[in-house]
Amino acid sequence: MIDQQLGTVVIGGSQAGLAVGYFLRQRDLPFVILDENVRIGDAWRKRWDSLRLFTPGRYDGLPGMPFPGSPWAYPSKDETADYLEAYARAFELPVRTGVKVDRVAKTGDRFEVRGGQHTLFAENVVVATGAFNNPRVPSFARELDTSIVQLHSKEYRNPSQIQKGAVLVVGAGNSGAEIAMELARHHQTWLSGPDTGQEPARAGSHLDHLVTPLMWFVATRLTVQTALGRKLRDHFIDPPRGIPLGRVRRRDFCPSRHRTSAAYDQREEWISIPWEWKGPRGVERHLVHRLRTQLQLDRSLAAQPQWPSHS
Repeated sequence: MIDQQLGTVVIGGSQAGLAVGYFLRQRDLPFVILDENVRIGDAWRKRWDSLRLFTPGRYDGLPGMPFPGSPWAYPSKDETADYLEAYARAFELPVRTGVKVDRVAKTGDRFEVRGGQHTLFAENVVVATGAFNNPRVPSFARELDTSIVQLHSKEYRNPSQIQKGAVLVVGAGNSGAEIAMELARHHQTWLSGPDTGQEPARAGSHLDHLVTPLMWFVATRLTVQTALGRKLRDHFIDPPRGIPLGRVRRRDFCPSRHRTSAAYDQREEWISIPWEWKGPRGVERHLVHRLRTQLQLDRSLAAQPQWPSHS
């Protein structure tokens, strides 16, 4: 089916795509927003159950509509999804759900956008699909024993998906850290990955209430027209150490509060691997090295792991 030409096609119907739609609507320009999910906000609904935003509600609203509820509360992923749905409805944004864009190509002086049985032509295309849609899975994952349950954070919902036994969480950013803390209440859990650092204050703390407004003021006043703004843009697009931890602190991994370990199944036996932060060389290389090294150690190490101390 070939649709008529539009002024703008926005690919992605979450917060960025809806915000673009808001400004196009304000200017009375023709456009359509395409989203592969069945329902607006499903990109958030499909995340793990306990996920909350890392910024308080006063900073989570989109243009023209503040986020409901307490300005200092951290909305849940479902509250965020419902807000996005209400936002699209409030401004009558033309969102077509269930349309996955397969191809975008330049044809003459316009763009051809293909999604399933639909072909759209537009003068402008805005890609607002987000930067973290494609799971990154270490290459050695396929070498693990098939009896080990493997889940990417995109598939994880809650601890009920995890079978009995120890758990290794690969990746020590915000997602990995929060999931590891949740699983540590039910399983011996190991967290491994580069140290991404941590924000100056824990999200929701009194210090955070003082620091966040200042950081937000600076972030919203600096533009790419300034040298500092361009430097900050490059830093956030490709942070050298990853995105710093927001809610979880390094000290939360202290073994006195949560026992942490990693498990690797080969030769039909479990081997424990002491948890540690690693630098920027990469989690995949680190894990392969650690796993191979541990397989050389005596089995008694599994019964008496050496727990590192962190502050």
